[in-house]
Amino acid sequence: MALKKRVASSAQNQAKVRLSGMKSIEETLDLGDGISVASLDTLSKQADAKLVAYNQKLSEADTLANELDDLDKALKTFSSRVLSKAAGKYGRDSSEYEAVGGVRTSERKKPTKG
Repeated sequence: MALKKRVASSAQNQAKVRLSGMKSIEETLDLGDGISVASLDTLSKQADAKLVAYNQKLSEADTLANELDDLDKALKTFSSRVLSKAAGKYGRDSSEYEAVGGVRTSERKKPTKG
């Protein structure tokens, strides 16, 4: 199952609108106290870069999760084959079959009639 990617937040969208408005007044508008086109543009670009990096990490995590799922399936299949091969070579009632995780036929519960 793929992890949910994030999209630009309302704060990011609002900052882009404000930046556009500030630039329409003056390309290098500086309102004082560190509030300027340059500072808003820098902060907006940082947020965009972090969002891209975050989504890339999620994609990497998705890939690793898929690879892990594939390995789990391979392990399950291989483990089942080990049990089958042990049953074929030593028999289902052998201690070797039991050693690899099987239940000996002689040790299975007999169904009771009620």
